[in-house]
Amino acid sequence: VKKIDIVVCNLYPFEQTLKNKRASHLDIVEQIDVGGPTMIRAAGKNHEHVLVVTNPDDYQSIIEKITKDTITTSFRKELAAKAFQHLAFYDAQIGRYLSDNTYPNELTLPARKGFKLRYGENPHQNPSYVYFDPQTRSPLSRLTKQVGRELSYVNFTDIASGLEVVQQFKEPAAVVIKHNSPCGIATGKNAVETLQRAVEADPLSAFGGVVILNCEIDEKAARAFAAFKENRVQMDIVATPSLSKQAKEIIHSVRKTTGIYTFGKLGALPKHRSHIKHVHGGFVTQPWDDNIEKQFKNWECVTKVKPTKQQLKQMQFAWKCITRIRSNSIIVVD
Repeated sequence: VKKIDIVVCNLYPFEQTLKNKRASHLDIVEQIDVGGPTMIRAAGKNHEHVLVVTNPDDYQSIIEKITKDTITTSFRKELAAKAFQHLAFYDAQIGRYLSDNTYPNELTLPARKGFKLRYGENPHQNPSYVYFDPQTRSPLSRLTKQVGRELSYVNFTDIASGLEVVQQFKEPAAVVIKHNSPCGIATGKNAVETLQRAVEADPLSAFGGVVILNCEIDEKAARAFAAFKENRVQMDIVATPSLSKQAKEIIHSVRKTTGIYTFGKLGALPKHRSHIKHVHGGFVTQPWDDNIEKQFKNWECVTKVKPTKQQLKQMQFAWKCITRIRSNSIIVVD
């Protein structure tokens, strides 16, 4: 039997089938590859003698190295590492799909590299990358720079924190984030009103902040940034579903370094989400604090003085806001 020099294998498209809304359970299960992973695992184990190839992006470099006879031991090892990581990524999606357990004994997190950030939490922490769940529909995965500065680690996590806030509101909403915490949250009749209210809530803290909206920035709202600058308030990052060409030019003219980003339609929040945070040596997880409006139905007034309809509306607004701030912070509602 002749020796096998190369194993090239592309697994069944389980991930793509899972994204297909029309796919039935049987359709999805049918795309669980059996033979492919077996061949990849065998080749990966014997990588000192066999090249294992799972990524089409590597085809050209492998062809060049074979042609020039420059295949090294370290290159073989690198391909094997990619192969096992690919298998783990593939199997993690299958395990999560089949499981009804939110907190399994063994936690696997499939994620694919998204985009590079300017630097980490501090400038010396470079490079820094964002990874996305392969099944995500998050607007974060559609972040597109229109003009201005690149995102840092904190800029990106600030946008993520802001999206969690504004996605709770059906009406126009805006939030100013500083270091992952809101310093101003507001709703209004339109983009300009909600933007002005969010900044005016705490203009001192808003300086150098990140502002996120759940509605399009029009020309009128963009001109508000000039007024902010006159009051010594400047924004480092602006993130919005969309904005007009004129609005982009206006904001950019106010401050050239302000990063302007769009993320498209917000869409509905996924159900049964878990919040996972990395800690030294592992992860801590908890359910997302969602379905806030359902809690309003269970409210019971236990005081002699009953709140007015306006006060009740303000309390409901505050209740939504308080789910997105750090514990022991104080919310003042006007």
